[in-house]
Amino acid sequence: MKEKIKILSSMDPFIRGLFVFTSAHVDAKWGTTGYIHCISDEQLYDYIVQNKTNKRLSKKKINAIAQAFFALAVMDKTFVQINNTSEKNADTN
Repeated sequence: MKEKIKILSSMDPFIRGLFVFTSAHVDAKWGTTGYIHCISDEQLYDYIVQNKTNKRLSKKKINAIAQAFFALAVMDKTFVQINNTSEKNADTN
């Protein structure tokens, strides 16, 4: 997926995996899971809000990445079918 996003957005984004365990207990020490961070649902808010980085994305870059993900979704036949179904239901209401 990273290569597709790279091509569609003309950027080389670093994508970090995040597993949020909502009902299971995780006792993984920080750094033992490689590039994937494992946290509990109680830690999620602080992880997002307090995780400050020096490399903030500009709105232009955020939009480019969002459009790339949207383009990938549209290429997925399942997404298009679900999206079309939602539009049809909205038209009948």
